[in-house]
Amino acid sequence: MKTFSHISILILLALFGAQTVTAQIEEYNRSSLYMLTMLHTKDRMYKDIFATMQDMPIPDKYEDNSLNLRIVAAPNAKGKMYASQEQMAAQIGLFLQGNNVGRRMVARWFERNREDGSFNTATLVRRGNYNLSEIKKQQGAMTIAGTAFQADADVELIPQTFVIVNDITYVDKEQNAQIAKAVFQVIGAVASAFGGSSISSLVEQTSKLAANISDLIAGFTVDVRSYLYQLEWNEEIANKFYMDYYYEKDHIDLTKKAAFEADTTTFRMKYLGTYNARSSKTSPRGVHSPSDVFRKVLTRATDKNIVELQREFPVFKVTSVVAGVNKNEAQVYIGLKEGVNASSTYEVLQREFKNGKLQYKRVATLKPLEDKIWDNRCMALEEKAKNADLGFTTFTINTPTGEVTPGMLVREVR
Repeated sequence: MKTFSHISILILLALFGAQTVTAQIEEYNRSSLYMLTMLHTKDRMYKDIFATMQDMPIPDKYEDNSLNLRIVAAPNAKGKMYASQEQMAAQIGLFLQGNNVGRRMVARWFERNREDGSFNTATLVRRGNYNLSEIKKQQGAMTIAGTAFQADADVELIPQTFVIVNDITYVDKEQNAQIAKAVFQVIGAVASAFGGSSISSLVEQTSKLAANISDLIAGFTVDVRSYLYQLEWNEEIANKFYMDYYYEKDHIDLTKKAAFEADTTTFRMKYLGTYNARSSKTSPRGVHSPSDVFRKVLTRATDKNIVELQREFPVFKVTSVVAGVNKNEAQVYIGLKEGVNASSTYEVLQREFKNGKLQYKRVATLKPLEDKIWDNRCMALEEKAKNADLGFTTFTINTPTGEVTPGMLVREVR
């Protein structure tokens, strides 16, 4: 029987041939993410909260692996509460398995045609070459024999597939939903009357109403508990997929089609862990409508949980690249949204292929300059936050053991 790596090479060689790569520029692969939100129909303002979550984009440091299903009913929606996070995680796991989310993640990776059951590797190819950027095109290039990077693409990319289920509850500090509802109605009415003026500018122009609006926006709070799952994908599973299920349009196999659709056990989502946080105080600056309040609060809260899950589970860490180098400073396209702070430490990694295997070699560490940390949080530009217009964070290059060049991989150490 052909091994997984041999099959992968056969599939990918047909698509690639020899690759042109730059000697000094390093590629990197982004993890893929699918986010679900659990719906609590008895929560106040749940309609607004989940309308926001339905349209919330995947964080831009991840590939979007979303399915059509974005909102699900929470197991405790009818009043049944689970005693622990572990019990809730188990219930979510059963839901994911019962809805074949693992199998659907694999189908999405290989762009499965629902009518004829055929697959293709276009997504794998595109994502594997994600960082073949203008930086690379502008550099002198060299050709390497073989397709080591591409042959490893499904080994590196597919296992880096994650699902986050966000359990969101509204915290009614004022214990008076009618007041909250009324003030949100006022926000919408006043913003419309003033032709799109921001709530922050109206706050500066009015007195009692302004105080109510400002207090409500600042006090609008949600609890977000995020459950993290990872697609199980190893040599055994990959072999089964390629041998028993994979075919392309010019080799339609209805037996394989039926077999893949009947498989409810091979492709599973593995539970990693959870993190719970309460949203922080929200400024009215940049807010034009009630929907802006929900978008700002919910996006920042979920981003915070993602950052904490990355720190607890290294396999989930986002990676970025060096955007530019100036003497002993490096610019990177990450900021407050990714949890960068004055005490953060990052490493710069160089990718190497040795004996057919991909390896990472640390060439330096990075420390952010406190006054040059990019505020790239949701709506930071609208609220005119400090450093929102930087476009990147500037780091000092420390303990270099090699040359740091644009395009090298950057990953948080702590």
